[in-house]
Amino acid sequence: AGAPADDQASALAADFPNDPKSIDSGRRLYKQACYKCHGENGVSGGTVPDLRKYTGTHYEMIGVVQAGRVDKGMPAWNDFLTIDEIKKIIVYVKSLPPAE
Repeated sequence: AGAPADDQASALAADFPNDPKSIDSGRRLYKQACYKCHGENGVSGGTVPDLRKYTGTHYEMIGVVQAGRVDKGMPAWNDFLTIDEIKKIIVYVKSLPPAE
């Protein structure tokens, strides 16, 4: 058996497949649900956070997307996106080049 970090990495990869097809699917979902506020490729200005700078885990990001950040103007998406769709969006966002 691998080290615990290896086990965590493989569990993460199983939960959040980051193959090109999943990333592309996430990109298309992002364009439908997230683009208007977060901008192209997660780069946004003004008061909306740059998603490339998000430091939480994949799982924490699911919670944010599902519940929203109503105090900051982000709606909850749990009634509009399935957990699988949210995971694909996260894989896409995590695949973006880091912020400078």
